[in-house]
Order: sequence, then C-alpha cells, then structure tokens
Amino acid sequence: MKDGRIRLGQQILRRRKVMGMTQEELASRMGVSRQSVAKWETGQSSPDIDRLALLRDVLQTSLDALIIPDGRGSFPVPDLPAKEAPRPARPNVQLIPVRSPLSWGFYCAAVAWAG
Repeated sequence: MKDGRIRLGQQILRRRKVMGMTQEELASRMGVSRQSVAKWETGQSSPDIDRLALLRDVLQTSLDALIIPDGRGSFPVPDLPAKEAPRPARPNVQLIPVRSPLSWGFYCAAVAWAG
C-alpha cells in the first residue's frame, strides 16, 4: 500500500512542478494545508477519493496519469477463483402429512393450483 502512495505522491509532485505551483498554491486550490500536500508527496498519506477528482482538475491531468506510474499501464488484477456452475433450481415442495382421503384431495388441489 505504501508503494502505491509513494507513486501517487511522486506523480503529484511531478505534475505540481510542471504546472509551476508551490505546495502552498496547490494546498490553497485544494482547500487543505500545505502539510497535507507535503504528506501526499512523500507518501505519508494520500488524498481521499473526493479530493482525487479535485486534484485531477487542479493539476489538469487524468486520474490514470496520477495513479498509474507511467500513465499507460494498468493495475494488476489478482486471479479470482472460478465461478461455480449454478445449481439447478429445486422446486419448493413441502411435505405435509396426509391422514385421510379428504385431506389428500385438498392437498392435490392445492399443489395443482400453486403449480
């Protein structure tokens, strides 16, 4: 996780310098303290998700360019376990004791009506 923060911090620092901004100027535009920007750039912390969108706009770049080290690659996707084949649906059958012929008739009628 810290490697990701360091890479993000390096991208923030690089883009801030390309834009000719100081940490103070970036902090002012972002509505945070200069210390927050310094921590982002050194990887001690990272901006929250809401601030990333604002950071993208202030630095006039894309989120990919900030988050992905070379701006062109992609994140490694972990191997996910294969999905199991879906089980066939089982009918919702409830067995009830039938003790008389009359009950058996009601039971058959209920099953025919429900099914």
